[in-house]
Amino acid sequence: MDVYIVVDMEGLSGITDGRMIRTGHSEWANRGRWQATHEVNAAIDGALAAGAKRIWVKDGHDSGENILREELRKEAELISGSTAAGIGGLLPGMDSSWGCLFQLGFHARMGTSEAHFDHTISTATVSEVRLNDVPVGELGIYGAYAGLYGVPTVLVTGDVAATLEASDLFGDIETVAVKQGIGRFSTRTLSPEETRPRIREAAETGVSLAIEPWRVSSPLTVEMDFLRSAEADMAQLVPGSERSGARTVSYTHDDPEMSFQALQAMVNLGGIAASRWARNLYTTGAPTV
Repeated sequence: MDVYIVVDMEGLSGITDGRMIRTGHSEWANRGRWQATHEVNAAIDGALAAGAKRIWVKDGHDSGENILREELRKEAELISGSTAAGIGGLLPGMDSSWGCLFQLGFHARMGTSEAHFDHTISTATVSEVRLNDVPVGELGIYGAYAGLYGVPTVLVTGDVAATLEASDLFGDIETVAVKQGIGRFSTRTLSPEETRPRIREAAETGVSLAIEPWRVSSPLTVEMDFLRSAEADMAQLVPGSERSGARTVSYTHDDPEMSFQALQAMVNLGGIAASRWARNLYTTGAPTV
């Protein structure tokens, strides 16, 4: 069995403050990166115990430079750097040869109550994403993409809200809830020393699960609600997209791979508008109109 792992940071145990996941901050450098690496190592240990022969780890948070290569288990290969806007798509190297997908350190989608750091892709840009009318967060996006190649998500770790979201989408999979969101910026968290053994055990069990992947049907429509109309203005520059509302842009294609590429393009184009808005806000004291 070959295991593909994608790692976020908001849903790691012990992560309680935004500074711990913000690239370049001292809390990120001294605590967040270490915690991410060792939580991944716990999952790798479980996968190896179950007989995994090939393990890839995609660093899926922000800059993609969070995992400490020198601390990562030697049996795993690391995909680092920002791949979301580049060649390789959401999960570079994903194909039908992989046996399963682990999603570690994840959070619930934007607008979920009692969810720590709930958001979908970008807190500055995106309100909601729907795949064929099904609202999804990052968990669903990655799971659906892997499902294109017949690869099931078998393990999800994160806060309680994230694990419930995962079970709703993927069925009876292995989940490890490492903390309970009290509000978006507050949480009750277990000790990493408590959660890492649980993750290792769940990973070992997950590799052996006989479960069908979550598959989206074709044609695939990706519909995105942005926070502001300016982001939708940019996103509708994607050829073939349709503007269905002031803040809503959709894209449909018979090849789901093309729809996922359009999703990434729309997010990145919307981000250009969001960054302009933020720059005007912080340089002039108010957004320009």
